[in-house]
Amino acid sequence: MSNLAARVMVALVVVPGLLALLILGPDWGWWALASIACLVALYEFARMTQDTFSARMTSIILGLSYFTGSFLLMLEYVHGNGHMEHQPVYFVPVLLWLGIFAPILAMLFHLFSTPDPKEAMDQSGYMLLGAVYCGVLFACLAVIRDIGGTGVGWRWILVLLGLNWLNDTGAYFSGRFLGKRKLFPRVSPKKTWEGAIGGLFMGVAWLLLSEVIYFPGLTITDALILGLFGGIFGQVGDLVESVFKRARGVKDSGTILPGHGGILDRMDAVLFTGPVVLIYAMWLHPL
Repeated sequence: MSNLAARVMVALVVVPGLLALLILGPDWGWWALASIACLVALYEFARMTQDTFSARMTSIILGLSYFTGSFLLMLEYVHGNGHMEHQPVYFVPVLLWLGIFAPILAMLFHLFSTPDPKEAMDQSGYMLLGAVYCGVLFACLAVIRDIGGTGVGWRWILVLLGLNWLNDTGAYFSGRFLGKRKLFPRVSPKKTWEGAIGGLFMGVAWLLLSEVIYFPGLTITDALILGLFGGIFGQVGDLVESVFKRARGVKDSGTILPGHGGILDRMDAVLFTGPVVLIYAMWLHPL
């Protein structure tokens, strides 16, 4: 089976199930899916960056802690309508873990397990980076589903997913037929400025189409702001993951999705666009 055929087959299987869970599934279903995706992504990142099994497991535990803590904090903010004056008692240990104990754990682990001080510092940095990159950003994706209740949250998720899919598609075809000037050749030699601009146009078009099809509360202003800023952040997320893979000398983050690579290969843009959509939906333009 060719790479393209594998990609199409995976999409035909995954996309309908994803949409069914998103629109019709229970509230906990989307959280469970985001949790599983975060766990797989943490494993992929740990496999790329950590040299021993124990270091990888420590990285995964650290990242899951960041995911859980960030999810609880953001969920409390969403359900509290932007106010957190009366936080539950569990927020104290969560904040302490995220802010103090997690970095200490990462540094102590590599301090005592890695003889070379420079390598210990580098590995500690990778461990903390993975916790934030996977843990916090996947928590953003989990929380978006809760914004505005079940009648609105899934619409924001469709905005997010469609924005990135159309951005990626527009960038691919614009770059293939019109691309001349390289965007960032030392990181991603095939990407061009023409492709990037084409992707942004497609992202804005998706937001305008969303208003007609399923999200009547969106406006032209929303389409321009989210389409442009979300598209830019998504393209940056794609480049950032390319930097990670080049730094560690790997082609794909994983092999869980035939024809697509790993979870991080498919979610790199979505992870960076997620916080943009979350902030816009929560604070700037609640619908």
